[in-house]
Amino acid sequence: MKCLREAGKRMDAHYFQLPVAGSEEPVFRERVYSYELYHQLRNVLGDDFDYKLDGEVDKAGHPIIRSDLGAKKPDFIVDVPGEMDRNLVVIEVKSVKVKDNLNELRKDLEKLKGFVDKAKYY
Repeated sequence: MKCLREAGKRMDAHYFQLPVAGSEEPVFRERVYSYELYHQLRNVLGDDFDYKLDGEVDKAGHPIIRSDLGAKKPDFIVDVPGEMDRNLVVIEVKSVKVKDNLNELRKDLEKLKGFVDKAKYY
Protein backbone atom coordinates (compact mmCIF):
# COMPACT_ATOMS: atom_id res chain seq x y z
CA MET A 1 0.00 0.00 0.00
CA LYS A 2 2.91 2.34 0.72
CA CYS A 3 4.15 1.85 -2.84
CA LEU A 4 0.75 2.76 -4.26
CA ARG A 5 0.60 5.92 -2.15
CA GLU A 6 4.12 6.90 -3.15
CA ALA A 7 3.36 6.32 -6.84
CA GLY A 8 0.27 8.53 -6.54
CA LYS A 9 2.29 11.31 -4.90
CA ARG A 10 4.67 11.33 -7.86
CA MET A 11 1.92 11.89 -10.43
CA ASP A 12 1.34 15.29 -11.97
CA ALA A 13 -2.20 16.67 -11.55
CA HIS A 14 -3.07 16.44 -15.25
CA TYR A 15 -3.02 12.61 -15.00
CA PHE A 16 -5.94 12.82 -12.57
CA GLN A 17 -7.99 15.23 -14.65
CA LEU A 18 -6.90 15.70 -18.23
CA PRO A 19 -7.24 19.22 -19.65
CA VAL A 20 -9.29 19.34 -22.87
CA ALA A 21 -8.79 21.98 -25.56
CA GLY A 22 -11.92 24.12 -25.96
CA SER A 23 -13.31 23.17 -22.56
CA GLU A 24 -13.05 24.84 -19.18
CA GLU A 25 -13.46 21.53 -17.38
CA PRO A 26 -10.81 18.80 -17.35
CA VAL A 27 -12.03 15.20 -17.64
CA PHE A 28 -11.24 11.96 -15.85
CA ARG A 29 -9.51 9.51 -18.22
CA GLU A 30 -8.95 6.14 -16.60
CA ARG A 31 -6.47 4.95 -19.21
CA VAL A 32 -4.28 8.07 -19.01
CA TYR A 33 -4.22 7.76 -15.22
CA SER A 34 -3.58 4.01 -15.34
CA TYR A 35 -0.62 4.29 -17.68
CA GLU A 36 1.05 6.91 -15.50
CA LEU A 37 0.25 4.95 -12.34
CA TYR A 38 1.86 1.87 -13.91
CA HIS A 39 4.96 3.91 -14.78
CA GLN A 40 5.23 5.39 -11.30
CA LEU A 41 4.62 2.03 -9.59
CA ARG A 42 7.39 0.45 -11.66
CA ASN A 43 9.71 3.24 -10.57
CA VAL A 44 8.77 2.89 -6.90
CA LEU A 45 8.98 -0.92 -6.88
CA GLY A 46 12.28 -0.98 -8.73
CA ASP A 47 14.02 -3.95 -10.31
CA ASP A 48 14.83 -5.68 -7.00
CA PHE A 49 11.15 -6.25 -6.09
CA ASP A 50 10.44 -10.01 -5.89
CA TYR A 51 7.28 -9.74 -7.98
CA LYS A 52 6.48 -8.34 -11.44
CA LEU A 53 3.94 -5.64 -12.19
CA ASP A 54 2.08 -6.23 -15.45
CA GLY A 55 -0.82 -4.41 -17.05
CA GLU A 56 -4.01 -5.97 -18.42
CA VAL A 57 -2.67 -9.50 -18.75
CA ASP A 58 -4.92 -11.69 -20.88
CA LYS A 59 -5.40 -15.03 -19.11
CA ALA A 60 -7.49 -16.59 -21.91
CA GLY A 61 -4.72 -19.06 -22.81
CA HIS A 62 -3.73 -19.86 -19.24
CA PRO A 63 -3.94 -23.65 -18.74
CA ILE A 64 -5.14 -23.47 -15.12
CA ILE A 65 -7.50 -20.48 -14.87
CA ARG A 66 -8.64 -19.84 -18.45
CA SER A 67 -12.15 -21.24 -18.00
CA ASP A 68 -12.97 -19.13 -14.96
CA LEU A 69 -10.99 -15.95 -15.42
CA GLY A 70 -9.59 -16.02 -18.95
CA ALA A 71 -11.67 -13.19 -20.39
CA LYS A 72 -11.18 -11.01 -17.33
CA LYS A 73 -8.25 -8.58 -17.45
CA PRO A 74 -7.53 -6.58 -14.32
CA ASP A 75 -5.76 -3.28 -14.91
CA PHE A 76 -2.68 -4.47 -13.01
CA ILE A 77 -1.40 -7.83 -11.82
CA VAL A 78 1.44 -8.21 -9.35
CA ASP A 79 2.77 -11.76 -9.27
CA VAL A 80 5.61 -14.01 -10.31
CA PRO A 81 4.81 -15.07 -13.87
CA GLY A 82 4.78 -18.83 -14.26
CA GLU A 83 4.19 -19.58 -10.57
CA MET A 84 0.63 -19.93 -9.27
CA ASP A 85 1.77 -19.93 -5.63
CA ARG A 86 3.26 -16.43 -5.92
CA ASN A 87 0.19 -14.44 -6.94
CA LEU A 88 0.20 -11.23 -4.91
CA VAL A 89 -2.44 -8.73 -6.02
CA VAL A 90 -4.78 -7.65 -8.81
CA ILE A 91 -5.77 -4.00 -9.15
CA GLU A 92 -8.66 -2.31 -10.93
CA VAL A 93 -8.46 1.43 -11.59
CA LYS A 94 -11.66 3.44 -11.69
CA SER A 95 -12.41 7.14 -11.85
CA VAL A 96 -14.65 8.76 -9.28
CA LYS A 97 -17.38 8.77 -11.95
CA VAL A 98 -17.88 5.02 -11.42
CA LYS A 99 -19.94 5.84 -8.33
CA ASP A 100 -22.64 6.82 -10.82
CA ASN A 101 -22.52 3.35 -12.38
CA LEU A 102 -22.82 0.77 -9.63
CA ASN A 103 -23.24 -2.11 -12.11
CA GLU A 104 -19.77 -1.43 -13.51
CA LEU A 105 -18.35 -1.33 -10.00
CA ARG A 106 -20.07 -4.62 -9.11
CA LYS A 107 -18.60 -6.28 -12.21
CA ASP A 108 -15.11 -5.17 -11.27
CA LEU A 109 -15.52 -6.34 -7.68
CA GLU A 110 -16.67 -9.74 -8.96
CA LYS A 111 -13.63 -9.87 -11.25
CA LEU A 112 -11.30 -9.14 -8.34
CA LYS A 113 -13.10 -11.67 -6.14
CA GLY A 114 -12.62 -14.31 -8.84
CA PHE A 115 -8.89 -13.71 -8.93
CA VAL A 116 -8.71 -13.96 -5.14
CA ASP A 117 -10.91 -17.06 -4.90
CA LYS A 118 -9.78 -19.02 -7.97
CA ALA A 119 -6.26 -17.83 -8.72
CA LYS A 120 -5.26 -17.33 -5.07
CA TYR A 121 -4.20 -13.71 -5.34
CA TYR A 122 -3.62 -12.27 -1.90
